Amino acid sequence: MLAKLTNWKTVIVLIVLILPFNVFIFPTRSARLRELAGKNVPTIDSMFAYTPTQAYDVISDYGEQGRQHHAVTELTADLIYPILYSLLLSLLVTLIFRRAFATSSFVQKLWLLPFVAALTDYAENITVVTLLLRYPQKLTGLAWAASLFTTAKWAWVGVSFILIVVGLVALLIKRVTLEKK
Repeated sequence: MLAKLTNWKTVIVLIVLILPFNVFIFPTRSARLRELAGKNVPTIDSMFAYTPTQAYDVISDYGEQGRQHHAVTELTADLIYPILYSLLLSLLVTLIFRRAFATSSFVQKLWLLPFVAALTDYAENITVVTLLLRYPQKLTGLAWAASLFTTAKWAWVGVSFILIVVGLVALLIKRVTLEKK
């Protein structure tokens, strides 16, 4: 199925689908959390790492309505977004690697890595929603797990972007080498 979707037209469609999340949905969530908290507060899933104390400080700052708002966003928009971004990153890796590396190369299987980011994002969503809904109960072990999933998500997203850059560099080298022959 993914092979059928792997084209530049699908990449453009995915970019168009992702833009409202990055331009409207997530900034609106952040603005609403700031409004409800009465101060600038981060969304937990936008942080790279945090301790349970830091997580609960942020969760406390949200207030009851902010916690509910954040949980609803995690259970709606943040269920769709990981599918979209992991698919986009995977298709980009596939499209670039097809041209940059031999089809028999092991690197052709690296298109799967963006989906690891999505899986860790979903694990993060589950743990963060649980922390939000169970507040004021402090689930320290779960807060550590949430932080681990958040860090892993960002690391895998970073690895996906690095793969794209590596593929583009390899493609450039391949084209320059072919032009010299």
